[in-house]
Amino acid sequence: MGSTVVSSSSPNAYELLVQVLREGGVAAVPTDTVYGLVADAFNTSATARIFEIKGRPSDLALPIFVSGLEQAGTLLTRVDSLMVALAERFWPGALTIVAECRDDLEFAVGGDGNSIGVRAPADHLLLAVCEEVGPLASTSANRHASSPLRDVGALVTELGNDVSLIIDGGPREGLASTVISIVERPPAILREGAISNQELYSVVATVT
Repeated sequence: MGSTVVSSSSPNAYELLVQVLREGGVAAVPTDTVYGLVADAFNTSATARIFEIKGRPSDLALPIFVSGLEQAGTLLTRVDSLMVALAERFWPGALTIVAECRDDLEFAVGGDGNSIGVRAPADHLLLAVCEEVGPLASTSANRHASSPLRDVGALVTELGNDVSLIIDGGPREGLASTVISIVERPPAILREGAISNQELYSVVATVT
């Protein structure tokens, strides 16, 4: 059976997405960068399903969408001045910040269990859903090591039988998020993306 496809502008898109996530499903959604897969970060069967759908190695942690700095802080051991400065400058937006995570979190998002990447996307629907459901495990909507999927036609073809819901937000032309790790000092840029290294370093220089 194929996925339910609904327009992001539909009045019931929000309710359908919240329902799918609360029931432990995986949805494909438009973000401010590319299409992504999302699931409730604290539903271990749902996050395992993302790894299965994508064919993603378990040692590669799933990034986490959050509604903002306050929600990110519930996942991290601490929110220091650099974290605050980066979030205030670039969130909501295309910056994933890797930081030390709490060791008592009951979720399975892969990786080493010591750090996670968090991002508040510049997308009103996703921010609202994060407020309602909580942090969302996420990854780009494509098979591992393949190019990101940027339109619903490609999504339906490749993932239409694997996800519970597809939100159609039209073509996505954004670059993937930039990833910076603040676990160590000085911070390390792990992936170049929509936010330039120069922009990041201009903020880092004011704090470190």
